[in-house]
Amino acid sequence: MRTRLARLAPAAAALCLAACASLPTEGPVEAGRTEAPAVGSIQYDATAPGVGDSPVEIVQGFLQAGAAGLTGEGDFEVARTYLTPEASATWSPLAEVVVTAADRAQEFSLTRTDDPTQETGEPVGEDAEADREDTSGADPGSTAGPSQEGAGAAQEETDPAAGAGAPLDAQDIAEASAVTVTLSATAVADVDEWGAYTGTAGVVSEIAYDLVRLDGEWRLATLPDGLVLSEVTFASAFRPVSLAFLSADLDTVVPDLRYVPIRNSTQYAVELLLAGPVAWLAPAVATRVPDGLTLDPAAGVVYDETTGEVSVRFTTPASAVESDQARELMVRQVARTLLSISGVRTVSIWMAGTPYEPTGDGELTTARVTGSDLVAVQEGRLVTLTRSGEVSEYAPAGTAGGDLADLAAPAPSPGGAGGVAVAVPEGIARVLPSGAVDTLLGGEDLLAPAADSSGWVWSGSGEEIVAVSPGGYVTVVAARDLVGRLTRIELAPDGTRAILALQGEQGEVVQVASVVRGEDGEPIALQGGPVIVPAVTRVLDLAWSDAVTAAALLVPAESASVLRSVVITGPTSSIATPAQAVGLTAGSGALVVSTEEGRVLEQVGSRWEEFASDVSDPAFVP
Repeated sequence: MRTRLARLAPAAAALCLAACASLPTEGPVEAGRTEAPAVGSIQYDATAPGVGDSPVEIVQGFLQAGAAGLTGEGDFEVARTYLTPEASATWSPLAEVVVTAADRAQEFSLTRTDDPTQETGEPVGEDAEADREDTSGADPGSTAGPSQEGAGAAQEETDPAAGAGAPLDAQDIAEASAVTVTLSATAVADVDEWGAYTGTAGVVSEIAYDLVRLDGEWRLATLPDGLVLSEVTFASAFRPVSLAFLSADLDTVVPDLRYVPIRNSTQYAVELLLAGPVAWLAPAVATRVPDGLTLDPAAGVVYDETTGEVSVRFTTPASAVESDQARELMVRQVARTLLSISGVRTVSIWMAGTPYEPTGDGELTTARVTGSDLVAVQEGRLVTLTRSGEVSEYAPAGTAGGDLADLAAPAPSPGGAGGVAVAVPEGIARVLPSGAVDTLLGGEDLLAPAADSSGWVWSGSGEEIVAVSPGGYVTVVAARDLVGRLTRIELAPDGTRAILALQGEQGEVVQVASVVRGEDGEPIALQGGPVIVPAVTRVLDLAWSDAVTAAALLVPAESASVLRSVVITGPTSSIATPAQAVGLTAGSGALVVSTEEGRVLEQVGSRWEEFASDVSDPAFVP
């Protein structure tokens, strides 16, 4: 029962991990959201196979039953009735979810995979199996489908006279003992067994299902592990959960977004947290969840939908965790993870039957996108800009900073005290509020500067990525698993993740990466993760909207720019934007774009309001 999922265009790489758990009552409480519990209200109906169902009807019924298995009672029992006993015993429904486009029709094709020259008119079952000569290569008496190699070869046949693999008519189906139904669908994402979502850019996928007759009825004998769900079904059956990991200095929460079934989502969330971060994020984050921490098999995670309380019971005693601080951080990781789920209000944690009482150590910071005022460029000089449209000089007139001209792409340091990095004809400079100017990097055609939460300024030539410390120390940052030449970088507020524009053979893409740092906070490497925006003609600008969402201003083809909201990592959506938008920045609850004509507009609900003109390159001061 192995998968034969054929991608007709490249999909993204898989990520890896591991874990497990189960169901409690009371204990110390941590407060969370206050809205009413949100549970999956949409349920999908499923029926068992009908007598005389065709192969295509069997596959369609199985796909519907798979969706019902996520939202109804039971563990995919109805879906398993469409399988042979052998296939049912090994099919893993949550090993993968292929999410298909809701606006593209699914197509089914049918090919015959037995040998029509043999006597196959009688149904294949326990009584008929002994009378039929085995032609599939399976052991005599087996109800297993044909081998992958045989089925694949059969699908390539095009001549009806050739027999196996030829298009079928009603008589062929009546006489056949083994067929393959191939589902063709437009895949928009894959979700792996760890809940990691990877967009697939709308690639056409083919999924093969091998069927045999079992006591006269068609049943699935070979099929891929996992489910196939439309975007609509996926959105109603799965929910995002932010697993809470820690920055390398153990000070800040770094979210690792996963998608889990709405039913039992609290259980899945804790199990995934115990398993650890996704592969691309792992080198940059820490966790204080110790190896060997296990949930109570009888009452591991219990969610009370009425009160919104989640109780988590570990069999491991508190004393097994290395220190008081590590224990506090572990408890906060668990609580933060569960409180990210809509409807969860409070979390209580038990260790070896004893309620855990927090000590107050191990406080964590939640990094947020902040900023109210902006800096911008007016007539080649650095200015400050308020949301009411007031423009003033950034540095006093007559100082080096005040007189600095022909600058672009300002990147303010957190809080603004560290000044603003700018691109100048000679390289990258930093303008301080006093008017002093420091040269950070020399050279032509350097990347637009970007500042991280620790005050490091990032730039480079595309081939070489560098970061400059607040004190002026320059370090080369290694590029690991990046899919092209870097053209733009934007650091997350937590300083542990980045979104990158990269030039590849097919155009520019946007890839998420983790920032690997040394013990002193020095950036060491960018570890590439999934591509979150597939190839476009050009990436104009990038910004973090919040801890798990980015905005990307793109030129998809020879057309006007478009703005997309991108969940890291998750679905994308389009945002209507003014024509000729060329710049983008985000602050506290605000998304701002600038145009070629020097207009600056802020998103207000579904519309854009202009609040400044005759400036360019606006950037919020975090």
